[in-house]
Amino acid sequence: MLYRFSQAPGDPNLPWGGVTFDAAGNLYGMAFAGGTGNCTGGCGAIYKLTPSAGGWTFSVIYEFADASDGSGPMSTLLIDRAGDFYGTAAYGGQYGAGTAFELIRSAAGWTFNTLYSFQDHLDGGLPNSGLVMDSSGNLYGDNTNGGEYDGGVVFELSPSGGGWNFSVIASPNGGLDAPVSIDSAGNVYGTTQTGGVNQLGLVFELTRSGNNWIENDLYSFNQNDGILPFSSVVFDSSGTLYGTTWAGGTRGAGVVWQLTR
Repeated sequence: MLYRFSQAPGDPNLPWGGVTFDAAGNLYGMAFAGGTGNCTGGCGAIYKLTPSAGGWTFSVIYEFADASDGSGPMSTLLIDRAGDFYGTAAYGGQYGAGTAFELIRSAAGWTFNTLYSFQDHLDGGLPNSGLVMDSSGNLYGDNTNGGEYDGGVVFELSPSGGGWNFSVIASPNGGLDAPVSIDSAGNVYGTTQTGGVNQLGLVFELTRSGNNWIENDLYSFNQNDGILPFSSVVFDSSGTLYGTTWAGGTRGAGVVWQLTR
């Protein structure tokens, strides 16, 4: 055991997402609750575990405050080549529907920037999944509320002039609940809980065409091959896609699937 969280006042707790290594071997993650923010039970925090004398030293590097920066982070942090972090908070922000943020490393400490505050309208809301980055430094993610069909959107955040431009690149019909994935060509992949031909979930691909994105529905699930695909998509070296469904299959308890082009 590296660290045991507590529910003492002010202590971060309920670590929902996973952890991320930096180049020095330190671990970083986020706690859904705790910290010193003004939320009931705390607004959550970002923590660090540093290897030290055969053990690990726990420290808090950022505490969420709710209205200005978000609250209740549920995702896993993304780290870039410079050692900076990117992530989402499911709640809080300017409109109470969550945020996307960056945490920039410097010799003096860490600087937090809110990249976007979701409004829970056509831009979606309540982002409980993490972000992915393409080779140009653009960020992609999804959320679970709002959008054209009220099941969330897939969005892009592009660096521009020292700031970030937000755009919705798809609003799949079926409900988003898993992180999106990106391949080496910059195509974005994901799954929806329902939707598709049988309304039992689908795997989709988003490809860029000029300034637009084209949604391709790659596969619609049926009862025998699984239903409710809550998982993200991973790839092998040949471009074959893999994932899971939460239920369905011939035994009714879910499947691990492969999708070959």
